[in-house]
Amino acid sequence: MGKLCSQRPTTRSRGPSDAEPSLEDYRGRSVQLLFWAPTCSFCVEMVGDLRLLAGDPERPNLLVLATGDAETNRLLELGFPVALDTNGAVAAHYGVRRTPIAIL
Repeated sequence: MGKLCSQRPTTRSRGPSDAEPSLEDYRGRSVQLLFWAPTCSFCVEMVGDLRLLAGDPERPNLLVLATGDAETNRLLELGFPVALDTNGAVAAHYGVRRTPIAIL
C-alpha cells in the first residue's frame, strides 16, 4: 500500500450540507478524493460531471475536499459529499498545492 493510502488523515470538517463526511466513512472502498476550490473556474466547470461520478447518494464514491466556507460551497448546490479543508491541512498532507487535483 502506498504512502498516500497508509497515512491518510481523517477529517471531520463540516460540509456545505452540515453533514460531517470523513475519510473513515470511505475505508475499504475505492473512492475518488477531489481537492477543489469554489473560486476555481475549472472546478466549477466540472460540477455536472462530478454529479455523475458521485454515484449513489447513499454510498457515494466521490469525496470533495473544498476550500472556502460552507455557504459558498452550499450555494453551488453540488449534490455530492463535501468536506471543508479551510486551513489546507488535508491538502498539505497529500501534497496538493493547486486545484482541481484528484486522487483515487
